[in-house]
Amino acid sequence: MAKANPNTVVVLSGGSVVEMPWINEVKGLLNAGLGGEAGGAAVARILLGEVNPSGKTTETYPIAHADNPTFGNYPGGPVSSEHRESVYLGYRYYDAAKKDVLFPFGFGLSYTTFEYSDLKLNKKTMQDTSTVTATFNVKNTGDVAGAEVVQLYVSDKESTIFRPVQELKGFQKVWLEPGETKEVSITLDKRAFAFFNVNTNDWCVESGKFDILVGASSRDIKLQATLTVKAEAVEIPDYRAVAPAYYDDVANITRDDFAAIYGELPADKRDPDKPIDIYCCLNDAIDTKWGGRICKLISGAMSKFGSAENGDGKMIAAMALQIPIRNFIAMSMGVFSEEMAQGLLEILNDDKSSAKGLGKLLKGIPSAIMKLPALLKAI
Repeated sequence: MAKANPNTVVVLSGGSVVEMPWINEVKGLLNAGLGGEAGGAAVARILLGEVNPSGKTTETYPIAHADNPTFGNYPGGPVSSEHRESVYLGYRYYDAAKKDVLFPFGFGLSYTTFEYSDLKLNKKTMQDTSTVTATFNVKNTGDVAGAEVVQLYVSDKESTIFRPVQELKGFQKVWLEPGETKEVSITLDKRAFAFFNVNTNDWCVESGKFDILVGASSRDIKLQATLTVKAEAVEIPDYRAVAPAYYDDVANITRDDFAAIYGELPADKRDPDKPIDIYCCLNDAIDTKWGGRICKLISGAMSKFGSAENGDGKMIAAMALQIPIRNFIAMSMGVFSEEMAQGLLEILNDDKSSAKGLGKLLKGIPSAIMKLPALLKAI
């Protein structure tokens, strides 16, 4: 039977971002997530020591929102969202940006302890058409039976294309009795060392040395070995001169860096000389006379929903303002008609016939009220 830790804190998380200033004061944390109907009993069994927890985090928990790889880029500007982070998602970003984290990818606590040793590769050099097998030992050094999720990462020591510092390429869950040692084997093939080459439209490997890293999490590497991989020479994109931030400053990737890799970028601002059409969102008309008033009215009304702490109101308002007007028609089951949409566009464009546009909206209200119950029922 496992031994319960009296300092464990239970966090039943539904995916919301929760400020935890007390986190450094506790010795253990149990993240139960969305456990369903049996979640409560499962948590109780863990706390009472009937079960030894062995889960690992599948994502990185940053210290602050500003540490997130998409911070400043997402949800984006008025007309575009630029995913500049490229391959630097999750732990790949935090590693490359050299940021401390609250909980790293692959992290997990246990009522026992584990020891890693004797990493061996069955070859020191391999062709990318071949495979290599890494073997190592894991020992339960505590007095409680438990499972450890061992993780193997690959790190390209020198690359022409920009790549993450390390990438997870294999893992195994190993059950061990107290004092027991087991040998673990993980086999790697070409894909463990490959990247997608836009020049060849295929996965390829660049010849060179790769570190094989074995650990308990992305930030707790226990063992390391080096392997040389040989591959057929192909043309590999080199962005070091035109997009240097992707190589050495991933926390500050500029729009110019992004454009050098992506190509010509769409405009990040709407052309004010172009009329608002059915494909635009209400937010696109925020700088027009009536558009600004309508957006302000919707934001004010929607912000009253939910609590100020979790930002539900702001999210609902953003959804209303950033949905294309054509979707009002397609998603409303006839409540918002094409004629009403045309009237709205006349108003948003400050058309001389704004009064007629308002008339079209008002004319459609009786029919909209009649159809509203069916829409609410469907929702």
